[in-house]
Formats: sequence, C-alpha cells, structure tokens
Amino acid sequence: MANRITVNPYDLQPPVYRPEVIATAIVGQETPDEAQQRMLNLWTQNNALERGAWDAQVAADKVVSDAAAAQEAADRVQEERLAAEEAEKRRPQLPDFNPNGKIGDKQDYRPSDTALALLKAGKYAPLYYFTSEGCETHGVTASDRDDDDAVATLRKDGTVALKEKPLRACHQDERLTAQQVSVGLRCLLTTLIKLRWPDKHVDAL
Repeated sequence: MANRITVNPYDLQPPVYRPEVIATAIVGQETPDEAQQRMLNLWTQNNALERGAWDAQVAADKVVSDAAAAQEAADRVQEERLAAEEAEKRRPQLPDFNPNGKIGDKQDYRPSDTALALLKAGKYAPLYYFTSEGCETHGVTASDRDDDDAVATLRKDGTVALKEKPLRACHQDERLTAQQVSVGLRCLLTTLIKLRWPDKHVDAL
C-alpha cells in the first residue's frame, strides 16, 4: 500500500529562501534572483504533483467510505427484514371466519348477570365476561358462587346481595389472547342480538 499523504498540499505556501541558501544554489552565470526563481518554479511543479496525488487519495477514500456506508445500510435493511419476519411469526394469528356469515341466536356460554345488566343498561361490559373462561367463572347463579368470585353486601331491607369483584389486570380487554377475543366477540354479539340492541350498533362491532 502506498504511503498516505498526511499534509494537504493545498495548504502549503511557497518558501522564502534565505540569501545564503540562494547563493549555494546558483548554477553557472545565474544571478541570485534567477536562482531563486528557478527554485520557486521547481517547488511549484512538485506542489502540483502532490496536489494531484492528494486529489486521487481523497477520491479513493470517498469510494471506500461510500462502499462501507452502502454495506451498512444493506445490513440494516436485512436486519430489519429479518426482525419483521420474526415478529410476524410470533404475532398471534386470528382464526378465520366467513365475513358473509350470519350471527345466530344460539349461545354456547352464558355471561354473568353483571355483564347482562350492563348491556341492558346500554353500558360497556368487559369483553372477558363473554369469553369461555369469563362465562365459566362469572356466569353462575348466586347459590353456585364461590366466595372468591363475589363479595357480599347488605341491602337496606336486610337482604344480602352478591357483587362480583373487579376484573384482574390480566382480564382487561387489551390483555386478552386472540382466541379469547374471537370467542368473546361472538358471545357478545349473540348476547346483544338477544337483548335486541339496534342493528347498527351490533354491526359496528
């Protein structure tokens, strides 16, 4: 590999020769001024050659730099593509369905009384209540409830009412699995139809 030029020749200024240097450089019948001019001409020629070599070195460095940048960009694109493919493999796949199918009124699971009461009042009910797990846990009669599923409250008339506890964080809508969302939506839509919700509200879901 050729030695690199470390000093930019464009930054160099012509030298100023001392008289004693000029005197030792006189050739034949040259005057001191002629000898000095000849030395300056020689320096200018050498500087021009160095500038050409400098320009070639700068151009070669740019080729190497551009190639490295292009390779880095290509590697980054490849990494992003592989990451996207891996993310796609890990993304939960929703079960297929017939978009032209009709939602029947047959219901595999019975939501809890709390969920039904919310829907009857036109209010939001967590989707978990309509999943198979939610229906199995909450869709039971008061006499069949476990103490962990409900809390007792005393009414003014002296009777006892059971109230379901709030959902755990893992049961919030955004935490449900794709399978739970699919089953829950079907159960929810079927329930809305049975409760005679307006068609446009059901279709919006």
